[in-house]
Amino acid sequence: MRHLLTWHWVSGAASLATVIFFALTGILLNHPGLMAARGVTEAREVLLPPEIVRAVDEAPEAGTAPLPAPLARWLRMELAEPVAGVAADYSRAEIWVDLPRPGGTGLALIDRAAGTASIEITRRGWLATAADLHKGRNTGPAWPLVIDALGAATLLFALTGLGLIALRSGARPGTWPVTAGGLALPAILFLLFVHV
Repeated sequence: MRHLLTWHWVSGAASLATVIFFALTGILLNHPGLMAARGVTEAREVLLPPEIVRAVDEAPEAGTAPLPAPLARWLRMELAEPVAGVAADYSRAEIWVDLPRPGGTGLALIDRAAGTASIEITRRGWLATAADLHKGRNTGPAWPLVIDALGAATLLFALTGLGLIALRSGARPGTWPVTAGGLALPAILFLLFVHV
């Protein structure tokens, strides 16, 4: 009992803030009309420096590959975000760099002949950002680790809670019917109203 209580409160305390975040963003995702469909778009066209034009000239003319290091460094300075290792689509006319982000989109289109980069960043606000964080979409390599850790802590919280329920259920006769109802109700609603 002591071990169950310790693991129960530790897992609950460790995951409390993140569970609240995911519960609130889950409600938002269930009501997509609350989030604006359109965002604020920032667009600009930039002339490439001569050393970057050389890197663009040496880049592949077809297929998909990571950005050349000089171009990635220059884009990082222009965008104020890391783009090293980002894959780009190459053609003879242009280099297309997709820059997805939580709550928005981004694009850098490099015109090889003109020596220019058209950069367009769209931000859809904090609600859309929170919704994308909830789904783990376009969040980079660290955020999925947060989601995995939360999943493990929540599972530990639930299982230790079940253990505590089992130890204390003798004194509370309504425990197992309520527990079974918590399992049965979502299953019944799924069977009645969700068509797959």
